[in-house]
Amino acid sequence: MKEKDGMMSMKEGYKTRHSDRDIEILLAVYHLQAILMGDIEDTYYGGRKKGREKLQQQCDRGYLERRHIPNKKRGGSFSVYEIKEKGIELLFNLGKIEQKRRARDLSLPRIEMADRVEISKVAINLTQSGWSFLGSSDGKKEEELPNTSLMQCLLTSPERMNYQVYIVHESITENKLTKLIQELTSNKNGSLVLYKARFAEDETPAYKAIVKEFTESHLAINELCLIPLVELEQGGEKINLTMQMLKHSGVEKVKKYLQRQYGKVRYSDNRYGFGDMVVEQEGGDYHICNYLRRDRSALRLLAENHTQSEYKNIGKGAIVLTWNGFVKEAQQIIDSYQKRDFIQVKGLTIKDIIDSQ
Repeated sequence: MKEKDGMMSMKEGYKTRHSDRDIEILLAVYHLQAILMGDIEDTYYGGRKKGREKLQQQCDRGYLERRHIPNKKRGGSFSVYEIKEKGIELLFNLGKIEQKRRARDLSLPRIEMADRVEISKVAINLTQSGWSFLGSSDGKKEEELPNTSLMQCLLTSPERMNYQVYIVHESITENKLTKLIQELTSNKNGSLVLYKARFAEDETPAYKAIVKEFTESHLAINELCLIPLVELEQGGEKINLTMQMLKHSGVEKVKKYLQRQYGKVRYSDNRYGFGDMVVEQEGGDYHICNYLRRDRSALRLLAENHTQSEYKNIGKGAIVLTWNGFVKEAQQIIDSYQKRDFIQVKGLTIKDIIDSQ
């Protein structure tokens, strides 16, 4: 609202001194608490030298602080950006945040820093594909979770599906596993567990422990997506597998892929909840089970319930969509319940999805 004398309002005044990109970066750092310098430059400035200069200006003006963190595993250090009181004040005055928090309360201890910057990398990059996020503290408040929750971030997909994000290392303690499983089984949203691994197909001790608990307990969980946190070398570039799997597995992208492959895509009630899209192949109808995000809940519902007798009753087969590297895994999970030739596992590449859009 403008004041009576025609002078611009406080919010408009702030906007003239700060670009939308400046404010977007401050808001991202506020929510995520720590973001790698290179990730901000790549995401918001295309990796340009200008990005570093602009960020330095934000530091010089007292809105951001650059902090150097020793990297014990690789040697050397890495630089992260954290928000300062002046940056928080600006966001509050612009109405971007409802409640001011102290910068020192947002500063992470060194032991948590490495995990948080991994989450930050994924979160800010996904915003370029229509995703949004809330950081740990605001996400817990939004979902009415206790401060002791293990959730690292709340991601919202372009389809407005919320995912509570967790990160685990290659191994996991029994106490943390117990707490994690308790949270996963009580989540009202989907759960996205990023587990650190050397290679995409690695079944780390932490991954095996989570799967074992999930399989043996037979607990009903919404979406439970288990995605390896790894980077791949492709064409001389490093590709973050987590981001690629999330970017190219949404409902609309999958629907366009199916339309290109099978023609018409219909929607049909699926009482077992593993997917409501149906395609026709060789004169028969097939339910689609989307395993591109490695949603163990969907695959289990399919494997447990789409039995021979059910196939005879409803006359519909099923096609499981997964990435090429996880075809064998998906088939083994299905076969561990019962081998059925009317359930097909189809492997895709990122290029298959991109080419169909």
